Order: sequence, then C-alpha cells, then structure tokens
Amino acid sequence: MNPKKLKVLSLVLASLLFISCDKPEKPAEKKIELPKPASMLTLVPDDTIFFAGGLEPVPLKEWTQWSITHFNLSKEMFNPQEIQKLREEAKTDGQRLALQIWEDYLATLLALDTQFASWGFAEKPQLASYAIGLAPVLLRINLQDVQRFNTKIAELEEKAKVKAKVETLGTATFRRYALNEQEPLAHLIIGVDGNDAVFMIDVGIESQQTLALALGQSKPEKSLAQGNRLKSLQENYKLLASSLVYLDHQQILTGLTTKDGNRMAKMVQQLASKLKEENKGWLNELHSEGCRKDLQTMGANWPQTVFGYTAFDVKAKPSKVDALMVVESKDKPLLEGLKSLRGFVPYYSKEAVFAPAVFSFGLGLSVENVGPFLMKQWTEITQKQYSCSFLKEMQTDLQAKNPAAVGFATSMASGVRGLSLSLLSLSLEKKEGMATPMPKELEAVVSLSAKDPAALVQTVAAMVPQLATLQIPADGTPVQLPLPMPLPFTPMAAINGSHLTVYAGAKAEQLAKEMGKMSLESSQGFLASSLDYGKYYGLIGDVVASVDKKEGQQQATPQMLSMFEAMKQAKVRVQTKLDFTERGLEMTMDMTSPE
Repeated sequence: MNPKKLKVLSLVLASLLFISCDKPEKPAEKKIELPKPASMLTLVPDDTIFFAGGLEPVPLKEWTQWSITHFNLSKEMFNPQEIQKLREEAKTDGQRLALQIWEDYLATLLALDTQFASWGFAEKPQLASYAIGLAPVLLRINLQDVQRFNTKIAELEEKAKVKAKVETLGTATFRRYALNEQEPLAHLIIGVDGNDAVFMIDVGIESQQTLALALGQSKPEKSLAQGNRLKSLQENYKLLASSLVYLDHQQILTGLTTKDGNRMAKMVQQLASKLKEENKGWLNELHSEGCRKDLQTMGANWPQTVFGYTAFDVKAKPSKVDALMVVESKDKPLLEGLKSLRGFVPYYSKEAVFAPAVFSFGLGLSVENVGPFLMKQWTEITQKQYSCSFLKEMQTDLQAKNPAAVGFATSMASGVRGLSLSLLSLSLEKKEGMATPMPKELEAVVSLSAKDPAALVQTVAAMVPQLATLQIPADGTPVQLPLPMPLPFTPMAAINGSHLTVYAGAKAEQLAKEMGKMSLESSQGFLASSLDYGKYYGLIGDVVASVDKKEGQQQATPQMLSMFEAMKQAKVRVQTKLDFTERGLEMTMDMTSPE
C-alpha cells in the first residue's frame, strides 16, 4: 500500500482507537441493560498481539466532554484543507469513507451533546480493540440504538459518495469497503453483531474466518475471558478496571519467528506465499532456529507494554486524570544499570507546589555513570554469541563504535546530578525595525545540580574566556551574570546548596533559594516535565502573532491565530515523568484542572 493510502487509513485508525484507548472508570449504572463485561472478552482471542478495553463499561461521553472542555477543543484546531487534500487523493470507497468518518468524528467532538447520540453508541458502553492474527478489530462497542447507528453509516456513505451492499453472516450484518486496489485486497468492515457495532480491517488473508470471529459468529479456541491476564494487569499496576491496554511483544515475535505458533504466524505464512521469491529472504531468516531463539529470548526479557488510567475523577475540584505506561523488563542487570543513571530532579519539574510555571523540565542524570554504563552494555552486546544474521550485522556495526570517547567526555562533568529549567512567566515587546519580539520581562530559573557546583564554575570559567572573571560565592550570594547583549532584566547566578542556579525575576529568585534546602538524594528521578497548556500555547500564540510579514507573506494565518487563541483558554496542567524501576521503563502522565 503506498504512503498516500496509508495516510488515509491512519485517519480512521486514529479516530476509532482514540475512542477505545482513552476511557475513565465510573461504576456502571443500571438504567441501561448492557451485556456482561465478560461476554465481549469471550470474542477476543487469547493470542491477540494487542488489547485495549477493560473489565467494566466506561462513561465514554462523560470523559469526552471533560477532554473537550478542559483542552478547549475548537474547529480552529483542525485543518479542513488537509482533509480536502486527502479526499482528492482518495481512490477507493474505503479511503473516502474513512475520511468521512474522521471528519464526522471531529464534528462530534465539537458538538458532543447533539452529535454523540447520532452514532447510537451507549453513553457507558463496554468496548474493546484487539487483533485476530494480523486483522485489527479497531473497535467493538455497545450500542444504545442499532437503527440509529445504521442510519449514521448510511448518512456517511451518502456524504462520501460511496455505497456498500449490506451483507449477512449468521445473525450479524456488515458492509465492506475496499481500502486498496492491489492484492491482497484489504477492506474496511463496518458491522452489527447483536447490540454491538464492529469496525475492523479485513487484510485479505483468512477473510472468512477472521470475519466470523470479528462479528461474533464463531468463538476463538481460547479467549481472553478464560484467563486472568486483565485482572492481573489491573491489580499489579493499580489500573482502573475500565482502562486496560497492552501490546504483547512475545506474541508479535512468535508471529514473526514461527510458522504456526499463533494465528498471526499462520497469517504471515499465507501473506509470504503471495510474495515474490526474492522478497522472502528476510522471513526465511526470521524462521531460522538461530533467529527464533535469539528473538524469543529478547521477548522473554521485554514481554509487554502496559498502559491504563490509574485515576479518572472528572467531578472533583480540581479534576484529576492520571495514566501509567510501563515497558516491562525482566533484564535485572540492565535495569540496575539504567537506575544508576538516575539523578536529581527538582520538585518544581514534578509538581506545581510553587508558582505554577508555564513550563518546567528536569533531567536527573549521574553523569559519571554514563560512560561505564554504555561501556558495559557495548561489551555485553558485542561479545554475545548471536545466531541470527540480523543481530550479527547489528553486532558488527556496534563493534566499530566504541563508546570510550563518551566516557572521557562525561568524566569532565563528574559529580553532575541533573539539569533543570522552569519558565514562570514571559512578556514580549516588539520594537520598531525588529522582525521578531524580544523579552521584556522574564521570570525563569535554570539549575545545574552537582556534588561540587563551585568546582564546576571554575572548570567552565577556565574553558570559556568570557567567564574567566566570574566568581560565584559558595554561600548563596547572587552575582550579576555577564551577557554579550543588554536586556531589560538582570540575570543573576548563585550557588544554592548543591545547585548552581541562574535566574531572573523575584519569584525565580525565591525558587532558586528554595532549591538550596534540597539535597541531591531528596528528589531522585530521570525525566520530569510540567506544562500549563493554556499559558504555554498562549505564549506561543503571542510570539507567532507578533512576527512581521516576510517577503510579502504573513507568517501566521487567521486560522492559526484563532487556534492559539482557543488553546490559550485551556485549563489543564500536564505533568509527565519517565523513570527506571524494578518493573521496567515507567512513564506517568497526570492531568489536573482547577475547574
């Protein structure tokens, strides 16, 4: 499939998976008779390579409304010109309908009260996304009104100028729309199975079997409902029961390295039979004993990626939405090495407890451990006995890239534990004759945390002639920082405890002094950031709006300015953290809103 067609297909994937992956938890109400949660899981094959769904129904409309309100979504944020361009490039009914679904999805976001009901979805549905081998079931979702859903699809067909015959399979009905023009033919399938709507992609391999499974007319040999996987994920990671997502690395590798280890492997075999002989080499190599053993060993060390919400309280003041993603690892030596890289991340990068910033960022890094860590990993990889030719080639490439030079470079910054910055406020001023605005007022702090910040200052001063005369007392006394150009504010530098701070503004000065009370061991981590959406995009919008015309063309379009103006009203702070733990690579995202 060419790139243009893939772009079109990605739109419908994004719109449908968005609904299935982002969902909060709220106790199920008894006003609407819904199928028991387990009933949908009985249709999900145990060997699916991914799953997004839950053990309980989700208040879909309520969550969507929260997102629209607090991120202040508006029509200016969407680009109709891009949709029109894709529409002109669309060559098949499936591509045209996918675009129409995407356009209607955006319209639904902008008029949720009236448009949500037009789809016939239950307000608190059970839903799921998963795979039947290589065929993705983009969304299976409970319907409140089957007739309304069928009417919606007919309306979308009319708008997209496509028409599909309503076909029957057992007790289910479905429509088929071609997505490409070459073999194997892929189709977008939109069907109804009882009180469920089903969106899937038939990839043209084992079509009858996958269609029967997707539309609930046959059951998998073993389903997700028969095991305890979802319950274990919920309990182990403290996820909401309505929000459980995973990507199974081991099932993917089984599908690539075996001929019949799972349904994906069997479908890959059938796909390979359609390839020219000269294009089968990579698959034959993956099926070799060496590659199978090497890659499945890697899969055992990195078995899955898990995602889900840990909190979704949209009625609280402030409202709170927390999410967790973990790339699981069983490679304990590697994790210990990664944890040795962690350093100091100041609290203002992780939580808004002081002067909520426009943007804060912190990198915690024990610099002297970087070289030894890289050297150890390089030695292990280059000396490992691989049997797979792909891995042998990678090994040969790495042997020519000894990381010793990195170790030498980082040794000059020995003792450094982290770097951070926080932008509290910024106002711009545009003077006559200047194409871009310049800072007028600034409240910001940049900090470098180290065991001996005074020694670092001396090292830098010795390397940078312009700073040769710079003397920063170790007792916290601030000094004016020399700059190559005049500014309307005065940057100051001070050593506060274990932290070299450079700041401007009274609030930033207070923040810098507060850091002096923090030891390097008091706030450990790797990466953290905090972003006030409204303030940040308001600032970006001000910069964009003040840029002069260049060569007769305005830099910012009216739509772009309107978009930034709408985003300025967003009332959400997003805080993210990336860290190394005994479970693997963990990323958290916490969203809070005062309203």
